[in-house]
Amino acid sequence: MITGVILAGGQSRRMRGRTKALLPFPKKPLIQLQLEEMSKCCDEILVITSDRRTFEPVIKDIARIVPDIHPGLGPLGGLVTAMNHCSGEFIWLVGCDMPFISSSAAIVMHNTLKMTQAEAIVPIEEGMVHPLHAVYRARSKSVGERILAEQKFSMMAFLSAIDWLDAPPSYFEQHHIPFKFTVNMNTPSEYEQALPTTASSLRFQRDTLTVAEAQSKIAPFIGSSEEEKINLTESFGRYLAQDIFATQDVPHFRRSGYDGYAVRAIDTQGASHEVPVQLQVIETIACGSVPKRVLTPNTAARIMTGAAVPEGADAVIMLEMTDSAELPAGLKVQIKKEMKTGDNITPIGQEIRQGTAVIASGNYIHAGTAALLATFGYMDVPVYQRPKVAIFATGSELLEVRSALEKGKIRNSNSYMIAAQVKAAGGHPFIMDVLRDDAAAVKKAVLAALEQYDMVITTGGVSVGDYDIMVDLFDSWEGRLLFNKIAMRPGSPTSVGIHNGKLLFALSGNPSAGFVGFELFVRPVIAGMLGGTEAFPRLITASLAADFTKPSPYPRYVRGVYRMDEGKVWVEPIGPDKSSVTVSLLDATCLIVIPAGGRGLRFGDQVQFIAIQHN
Repeated sequence: MITGVILAGGQSRRMRGRTKALLPFPKKPLIQLQLEEMSKCCDEILVITSDRRTFEPVIKDIARIVPDIHPGLGPLGGLVTAMNHCSGEFIWLVGCDMPFISSSAAIVMHNTLKMTQAEAIVPIEEGMVHPLHAVYRARSKSVGERILAEQKFSMMAFLSAIDWLDAPPSYFEQHHIPFKFTVNMNTPSEYEQALPTTASSLRFQRDTLTVAEAQSKIAPFIGSSEEEKINLTESFGRYLAQDIFATQDVPHFRRSGYDGYAVRAIDTQGASHEVPVQLQVIETIACGSVPKRVLTPNTAARIMTGAAVPEGADAVIMLEMTDSAELPAGLKVQIKKEMKTGDNITPIGQEIRQGTAVIASGNYIHAGTAALLATFGYMDVPVYQRPKVAIFATGSELLEVRSALEKGKIRNSNSYMIAAQVKAAGGHPFIMDVLRDDAAAVKKAVLAALEQYDMVITTGGVSVGDYDIMVDLFDSWEGRLLFNKIAMRPGSPTSVGIHNGKLLFALSGNPSAGFVGFELFVRPVIAGMLGGTEAFPRLITASLAADFTKPSPYPRYVRGVYRMDEGKVWVEPIGPDKSSVTVSLLDATCLIVIPAGGRGLRFGDQVQFIAIQHN
């Protein structure tokens, strides 16, 4: 009996926090493909993880989730956990980041192992041992527990303590099994390389994805940029790249909560309006000054809000509860209320203690953030670098902005629209020369830009026409196409690819379609590169303030405006709903999501919208 075991206890740090087991490959979660492959030869399947809630919806009843009894101790801890829970004699062990696991390879290893007295059979290639995708006898559990008890946590330490067989590529080749099942993915680049290749013809054979599915294809490649330190005054609107800690207590001195008098509470015993207590005033303490005198019995100090409380004082009485008079012996104050120790004094560190984490990495720097950074002396603020974004418009019909109009040609407005969106999103836009309808020249320019910049955006050339040269690029480059058709209007041919870890966004040449494509797919990536934690746009529910009767086979993202009226949010389309129309972008404050259907919507119907961020 073979027990299949998937180790899913890692933290996916190098995958930028994305759970590797749930990465789409290409459409199903990776772990679902692994479960299907294991089901071909395993009598039971265990998933070793400490995160049951994440995996239960995917695994369902296909496998049994087993909590890792040795969390944090790597694959050996997971293997020993499996040995404690499996029903079979043999364990086929894999990692959750291995996309090409082979049941055929597991079967031939199992058949070989059971004919011997060895404890394991392990693939090995050019001297490299692959303890994952190996087959083990469950009876070696005690050896694994002993190795862990000795504080040795590597699989090689375990293998050195047992008898095991090696299985080189030639062993599998004689069974016609390709030796690629040991491949694993630890980084977005490795994930990109492992994804199945796209069909050669992209112009007409396109798989249509929903907006959410397309966003999920991009998500694994969203990661923060390199860190830099900038002046506090320049950091507004950026995201913190490090946790911020309090460099001192707040307050760092005992602080008065009111204008009044600092007193010793014991001196005010029995004080009331009818029977006030008279104290000698020995000094006046302004905010920002340091007390010079120590309060002694029957003395007080005039004090202002926020000022440092003098030594000897343990309470502050509000000015309204006193009377003062200038007498021959000096200024006297009459106290009309009995005070308790600590009244109206903020003790040292009551708000924040030195060393406390006050702002987490990834927080947006706004007015309140800036106040805290200044409070703790952070004049140089750690932030994520603004991504450098190259922007190309494509098409021989485009003129420079300064050029006089010619018949059949238009000025290049897309590059400047996208540049404004990039800047508003926090990126650093670079407008490149217009790319004419020359596939070889376009490919050369785009690939060169991908080397120099953090991402590239093109507009135009993504449809099915003879001159749509971005289709030719995706068909011939060495990068990977993530998608090239989305169930949405406008912008259904929006295409995105990845090349050496950098994203290429090929947006529609129609202005409104390019605008929508940027908001849905590019802005989230820039936000992630700047350290933002909520990347994809949030949908807000509102009521439709006008009929929208235009039918559409796909969900439609309509330019509109939103407003509040008597506590209710309303949205209304503006301008003609055509992807080639630019003027409606001028006043648009949102994109209204109109669901697919043949009848449209009526006044008052509930819809969702995405707020447009112009700055």
